[in-house]
Amino acid sequence: MHTLTKSIVVCVTLIASTLPSFAAEPATAPVRVDVSRGPGLPAKATPVRLLADLAGFTPDAQPPALSRFGGDISQPGEATGFFRVERKGARWWMIDPEGYRYFNTAVNTVRATTTGSAIMQASLKEKFGDRANWANATSALLRENGFNGVGAWSDHQDLNTATQRIPYTLILDLMKSYARNRNGLVKVGEYMRFMEGVPFVFDPEFEGYCRKRMESFSRLRDDPWLVGVFSDNELPWPRDALDRYLQLPSAEAGHKAAQSWRRARYGGAEAEHQPEITDEERDAFLNHVLERYFSTVNRVIKENLPHHLYLGSRLHGRSTFNAGVWEAVAPHVDVISANVYFQWTPPVERLRETVNRINKPFIVTEWYAKGMDTDLPNITGAGWLVPTQADRGRFYQHFVLSLLETEGCIGSHWFCYMDNDPADTSTDASNRDSNKGMVNTRHEPYAALAADMKKINDQKYRLIEYFDQRR
Repeated sequence: MHTLTKSIVVCVTLIASTLPSFAAEPATAPVRVDVSRGPGLPAKATPVRLLADLAGFTPDAQPPALSRFGGDISQPGEATGFFRVERKGARWWMIDPEGYRYFNTAVNTVRATTTGSAIMQASLKEKFGDRANWANATSALLRENGFNGVGAWSDHQDLNTATQRIPYTLILDLMKSYARNRNGLVKVGEYMRFMEGVPFVFDPEFEGYCRKRMESFSRLRDDPWLVGVFSDNELPWPRDALDRYLQLPSAEAGHKAAQSWRRARYGGAEAEHQPEITDEERDAFLNHVLERYFSTVNRVIKENLPHHLYLGSRLHGRSTFNAGVWEAVAPHVDVISANVYFQWTPPVERLRETVNRINKPFIVTEWYAKGMDTDLPNITGAGWLVPTQADRGRFYQHFVLSLLETEGCIGSHWFCYMDNDPADTSTDASNRDSNKGMVNTRHEPYAALAADMKKINDQKYRLIEYFDQRR
């Protein structure tokens, strides 16, 4: 499900090299959380901004009345029957099918159990009896804690039968499944990687494969509860993609495409007569690769799901907040999506500048912190490591406040619903032994984490107005 870039070593290399820091200290010392990148690594006491720190903001005592999709009914708009995006002044919004402003607050991987987890399966039977009861209870749990969405890799078929339905997103795995189908993945350690670390965007068979795969999703064409779809997750978009495609075997379509691109650039000169590759060329070719992939999958997705949002392919690593990558992707998506690891605070001003330039909104589709107060070793995965569940809750408040403050952000997807079960070796190697969930492997919510999630989630529409009035 997830790629090798979820490992701590790679994420440290790709995302950041230092622990978070604040440029200046406020007059009143903030609450601090001891934060590290993983077990045995140095921890740093890092400030968090909490709901209680917002000057002049008084939370409503009761959760607000919402549309059935979880939208803000205080400002009705045009109902189209499907989710869409709209810019109102400086602020981007999702608009729910009934026409109400909607900020997509979701949880990823909402599953009743994993294939090889005996403890999850026993808990499912003991607490819920069957999957239908689990779906009803879980949808209610999410709604109770202010969530109005279910993210990728969830048990959608079960959840969509719940009495209290909840909007959902799907991940299509177009390139990932194509690569497996054409035997284009190689095993590196416990992970499968693309040959030379680049996707097969130039294969002439790729578009036809996508079209065939999309047939299985066409049944969702008229489903108003489907927010939108992701084409893939964490595909590699390295800056040196040109070098890598040229390193593929000469019979590969990607190698031929890279050679053809350089020949056109140098007036038909063959490889031996071309100068060394420059960074300028690398950036230009990567834009060419991005345009090829995103235009292809967008075309096929819209043929089958014309009413739904194309939420991009969840960016990660160097691409996470890369303005150049976002500019290349933006013309071909409705929403930019990015997985964010080892960033304690989203770069609000930089994101504002990028969103204004590309004129498209974004969603943060993965982020989390792991607590050290469970019996899990927390070795795998890329989220921050903090001492307690209360600290996880503080991080949730801190991170979401910055997203709500950023006018281009229209959603946040926490990773994930349930902790890893170390005994289940059928899972992805990046999801083996860590405290990532809002519930443990016995389907028991972490009360301190859930309480802080609810505090922010219930106030999200008022908080957006609060931040917009102060800009």
